Amino acid sequence: KLIDHIKIHNEKIQAEILIIDDAKRKVKEITDNINKAFNEITENYNNENNGVIKSAKNIVDEATYLNNELDKFLLKLNELLSHNNNDIKDLGDEKLILKEEEERKERERLEKAKQEEERKERERI
Repeated sequence: KLIDHIKIHNEKIQAEILIIDDAKRKVKEITDNINKAFNEITENYNNENNGVIKSAKNIVDEATYLNNELDKFLLKLNELLSHNNNDIKDLGDEKLILKEEEERKERERLEKAKQEEERKERERI
């Protein structure tokens, strides 16, 4: 059950990663467009629109900051996904070990029952 829960959690994380990747792409696209406009204003109007230039630069800087924050968040989500995948593997390995131990104990129990049956049969004879 725990493995299934972690797998479901991983699917949710993967969905969030796709959403964030899309948002990151859109932020980059907007940043590129603003940067292009910023460069055009700078080239065409030089110092005439200093306030506009400063505003555009601030917007570009803020978008760049948000893009960097998205990168950090994506990195953390990917680390969480990796950690969860390791947990799934470890739990799967542990489940296999427990199953093998259970099977060994069952074989021992059957062997003891067989030996007990043989002992009773010898005593009866």
